[in-house]
Amino acid sequence: MSTAARPRARRLADVALAPLTWLERARGRWRLALAVLYLVILVVVAALTWRAFSLWALPDIGEPFDVAAFTTCDVPDDQNAFVLYEQAAARLRRPIVPLTGEEDRGLPEYVLNSHGSRASTDPTFFETEERAWLDVNADALALWRRGAERSRVCPRDTEEPIGPGGWHVLDAMAQLTALGLLKAERLKEAGEVDEAWGWYNAALRCNRHLLARGEASGVFVARQWQDIQWRILIWSKHPAVNSALLRRALDDVVAADALTPPEADAIRRHYLDLRDELGKARGRWIEDERAAEMSPISHMVFEADLRWL
Repeated sequence: MSTAARPRARRLADVALAPLTWLERARGRWRLALAVLYLVILVVVAALTWRAFSLWALPDIGEPFDVAAFTTCDVPDDQNAFVLYEQAAARLRRPIVPLTGEEDRGLPEYVLNSHGSRASTDPTFFETEERAWLDVNADALALWRRGAERSRVCPRDTEEPIGPGGWHVLDAMAQLTALGLLKAERLKEAGEVDEAWGWYNAALRCNRHLLARGEASGVFVARQWQDIQWRILIWSKHPAVNSALLRRALDDVVAADALTPPEADAIRRHYLDLRDELGKARGRWIEDERAAEMSPISHMVFEADLRWL
């Protein structure tokens, strides 16, 4: 060993043995306090080390369900309602002027009102702006209704907005449901209850399609479902609604409810979303620690945790 290396090695040895040197030089209560502190540090380090090695020994059990089957669309385009919803979203235009009433996710007050009171009592419900908004989206509504009439739905990539309105497909489906309800209310007020029911039924079916594979918010969809049900209840009290039409409506409601996917689909979707978010968080954490030159000890303690993110 060279002469220059000896003092360096001695300094490293002095640093390593410093805790023992302090313990030897301390007297009385100071020695006891140092001994307790060292014991606490040893216990913490031992516990973290044991936990890290225990996690390393855990087997990788894989995904709790068949992710490929869940995320793969096996519905042909000519049967997939989502294909028509995409086409409708591409043609959907936003209101030319702001609609009156508070809005939530683009849905005007007359859709959010769970009792439907404004639709049935407000004589100014069908304002000129609302009529224009409905008329300009006639083509989009026709596509939306054709999609609602299909029984099978398989959502595809919905991240990118489409069409001149810049809609995400799920948001456009909710907005088109609002338009469909407006159309139904318009027909009901005109006494065309049979035609109105066709639009109410389309709104019911589209609402169930929104739940496919856990894509949409369950709370929002449930709120919309309750709103549609209340509107149907008001429609059923119309003098022009006869028993035959009520029986048909009941059959349609049962058929629409049968489209509700199992709750397990929503749980699977939440699992995949959480897994993706944790994966992104793991990547950011590793990048930050590498930038900060993470110590080998920290890497050993925390890397085992990161394997499960």
